[in-house]
Amino acid sequence: MDLDFKLCTITGLPRTGSTLLSAIFNQHESVHIESSSALSLILKNFYADIYEESTSTNVYLRSGNRLEKTVSSLVPAIINGFYKDVEKPVVIDKSRGWTIPIVSDNVVKHARQDIKFLVLVRPIEEIITSFAGLVEEEERTEEFYRSFFNANSPIMAPLTDILKMDRNQKENVLFKEYEDLISNPVSFVSEVSDFFELPDFNYSFDNLSSYKKENDEVHEENSPYKNLHTLRNGVYKRKNNFKIPSWVKEQSEQISFFFKDFASVDFGGGYNGTFC
Repeated sequence: MDLDFKLCTITGLPRTGSTLLSAIFNQHESVHIESSSALSLILKNFYADIYEESTSTNVYLRSGNRLEKTVSSLVPAIINGFYKDVEKPVVIDKSRGWTIPIVSDNVVKHARQDIKFLVLVRPIEEIITSFAGLVEEEERTEEFYRSFFNANSPIMAPLTDILKMDRNQKENVLFKEYEDLISNPVSFVSEVSDFFELPDFNYSFDNLSSYKKENDEVHEENSPYKNLHTLRNGVYKRKNNFKIPSWVKEQSEQISFFFKDFASVDFGGGYNGTFC
């Protein structure tokens, strides 16, 4: 079974402009794109159950000599089923889950399509500043800032996966910096469009509020963040009226520079932490 459409993905670090970029590509007559998707996480759980040798699923599939043939037939069926209601020829799926190795290492082979992965990055300091701007001032405690450096935080969790994608140097992976999107959106979108192999289209960069808004109330149920995916009508930086603690700035810069030195990933920006 083949996919019913061309699949592209937007993934990477949080607060890197994925919602803004989605609103821009949402204008294209041949493209279907919506709010953050669960597809990659569904595939992650599927692969984990199939390939983990301790699971009953894996044992029975291996005993019946059906493991690979089952995966090869079910992965396209899962992707097609997820977007069964979509009739457009191109789907851009937005999710940080596409960097998870068990997904990115397998889905291209099983979907039998050269799926494109756009990986968005940004200096860690700027990401933390952007998150901090979404909470009340009294919530910006030392514990709040330290949580970003935990292994399972929304920043640290995808970093190792992104590094693995970069070191694999796959031709279907494109790394782009948030700063480039904000400073030159026309050039940025043109490059990504070519990478996704999209038909030419005259995009607007001003009227973006019509994009299908994500239901942030779901995310806010157990979170201090408000308006995680609110769009402004235009592409520009918004300056915060506060500064993050110096120790957060120093630790963030160390992480950003480490990835720049250890891999070819340049997080861009000036490491000033003032914009979101």
